[in-house]
Amino acid sequence: MQPERNNTMKDKEPLKASIIKVDFMLKTYTILTLIAMCVFSMSCKKEKSRICELYDGDVGYAVGTIQSVSSSPFKATYRYDYSIDETNYNGKEKAYGIGQKDETLIGKQFIVIYALRDQSNSDLNTDYLIESEQDFDDFESEFSSAPPSPDFPNNCK
Repeated sequence: MQPERNNTMKDKEPLKASIIKVDFMLKTYTILTLIAMCVFSMSCKKEKSRICELYDGDVGYAVGTIQSVSSSPFKATYRYDYSIDETNYNGKEKAYGIGQKDETLIGKQFIVIYALRDQSNSDLNTDYLIESEQDFDDFESEFSSAPPSPDFPNNCK
């Protein structure tokens, strides 16, 4: 004799509750992912806008040295310092995307483009590595009339 199977609605309730819970978790995960993507996109646009305004204005050049790098899943922040007329400044260069953290850049020097009206408003342009004073002099000569393009995809225009 086989044991009797009980296929009542009461037996199916835990299964139904589990399905509802999984469905809720998937919807919550989707919504949180969309919110994170929107925040990330707005943050990128805000930084790009700031840099484009900087490059469109009156700028000066300095040599910046990368001091440290920190990262999150989709962004790396490089902290750098530079000097203008014996005044020291600190800046942050944000690199967006996966795999942007590059600790080999710590200690390296690159061109800093800064606003003449607000010398603390700057951008570290990692397209221009400075290895000697001659590199800096050559850069200043080449870009005496206008700065180069920013070092991010699609530039400003």
